[in-house]
Amino acid sequence: MKKFIISLIIATIALAASAQSEFFKACEKIPDITTVYISKAMMSLIGSVDLKCDGVDLSGIASKVDNIEIIQGEDKAAKPLAEKVRSLIKSGYENLMRIKDEEEIVALYMRKLSPKKFEYVLTTDEDDESTVIIFTGELTIAEVLAATGH
Repeated sequence: MKKFIISLIIATIALAASAQSEFFKACEKIPDITTVYISKAMMSLIGSVDLKCDGVDLSGIASKVDNIEIIQGEDKAAKPLAEKVRSLIKSGYENLMRIKDEEEIVALYMRKLSPKKFEYVLTTDEDDESTVIIFTGELTIAEVLAATGH
């Protein structure tokens, strides 16, 4: 019985650690949304490969990232995604940076999950396109800013 309970706890922890967020799952239900989920296991396979996504260089921080969620909406899907992101950000994220360049707005948000673990949300919004990159791990603000080129 002890082995069963320990196995159940380990399986539950492993499932929770690798599962997509509720935000990600909700975005998958929006028509015309593109989603990408990258787990820690996949990040470890990437290793030293140059990996860039929407201007973010992930190759330098790959070993410290637990998972990455990328959500993108174009045309009609951009506005509902931007609205969902605003709701997410209001749930306890700190605004680290916001840049407006002509029609594009880039913002970086953070929330602390544990003493060493953080979740970062990088958003880019234009009139007809909205992109969100969420990554979780033991990353410092300096590492995230270096990866995003800011």
